[in-house]
Amino acid sequence: MNKKQWGAIGAAVVIVGGGVVALVASSGSSGSASAASTQPKQLTTLQAVEARTLSTTQDVNGTIGYGTVSTVTLGSGAATVSAATASSARTSTAAASSSSGSSSGSGTITALPAIGTLIQPGNSMAEIDGTPSAFLMVGTRPVWRAFSSGMTDGPDVVQLEQTLAWLGYGSYLTVDSTFTSGTANAINAFEKDRGITQTGGLTAQQVVFLPAQVRVASQTAAIGGSASGSILTVTGTTPQIHVDLDASLIANAHVGDVAALDLPNSTTVNGTITAIGAATSTTSAAQGNQAGTTTTTVGVTLSVTGTDLAQFNGATVVVHLVTAKAKDALSVPVKSLVALAEGGFAVERVRGGVHQLVKVTPGTFAGGFVQVAGDVRAGDRVASP
Repeated sequence: MNKKQWGAIGAAVVIVGGGVVALVASSGSSGSASAASTQPKQLTTLQAVEARTLSTTQDVNGTIGYGTVSTVTLGSGAATVSAATASSARTSTAAASSSSGSSSGSGTITALPAIGTLIQPGNSMAEIDGTPSAFLMVGTRPVWRAFSSGMTDGPDVVQLEQTLAWLGYGSYLTVDSTFTSGTANAINAFEKDRGITQTGGLTAQQVVFLPAQVRVASQTAAIGGSASGSILTVTGTTPQIHVDLDASLIANAHVGDVAALDLPNSTTVNGTITAIGAATSTTSAAQGNQAGTTTTTVGVTLSVTGTDLAQFNGATVVVHLVTAKAKDALSVPVKSLVALAEGGFAVERVRGGVHQLVKVTPGTFAGGFVQVAGDVRAGDRVASP
């Protein structure tokens, strides 16, 4: 660039995409390539034009917990479970729906598992009248009746027999929807191993069906209280991160995406998005003449491997959600951009020792670099203050 052209460059300050400061320059009449010069700008360095992967992020808060909270209820003699969609840090639970049983609930709660206890299939979820009860069985349908000889066929029988077989009592029975003498024998063996009276049957109070093992989140019944109603809240057993993501950002979140997480101990780890829930709208109360505002969020779950999140249960983490990503993007330092007086941007390109102001179109900004399109290529250099 000759002295006359450089003399036309007026120094000023302009904001470039997200707070980047650049010089304002005039490129003459065209705003494209200027005449070449072998004299470099003063007080500048030359930076290589390179292909990089550029990612921009939006910081959002997440909470470490154990996922969906469910309420385990012993009602009308039947053990039921109702799920409440909630972040793992919340302690609120949904009320369990009523279900009819074969006998009325009775007895006194004499023991409950401690908060944080992991309950495996086949283990007791409550002690009633000094005897283990509410045994966890695997299934998605709730209990609505007792299990005994002569009962009608049903999917609940299948669930019970499948769990008994999984627990090692499969040699006694054939897994199907029919309660047989083999089912009764398997229950007898199950009861003997747990030190309770062998009856060959199970009352509705003695069984709780859940899809998998659980972790006790809270005790909702009191020791010494009646063995009916809500007794526990439970969650999954694997710590995870829950984010209530603003709906405007959900287009940037996909199952399988990786995001950096800042943990409470000041370390950063990678998390993977494992689930995206449905949108939920919340409307704030009206204030005076101001109408209430509606906020729509989407629940996003992330998992982490190789790090024990249990120690941070309930804590807040910062999630760096990727909102834009450009792979193998031809990029230059952001500070090398020159804002042209007539609009647009340029860089001072150096190719073969020749300096030339060339117009470029900026793309993704990240990490002090910006993607550019124009008459530049890998191997070129650009002047950068």
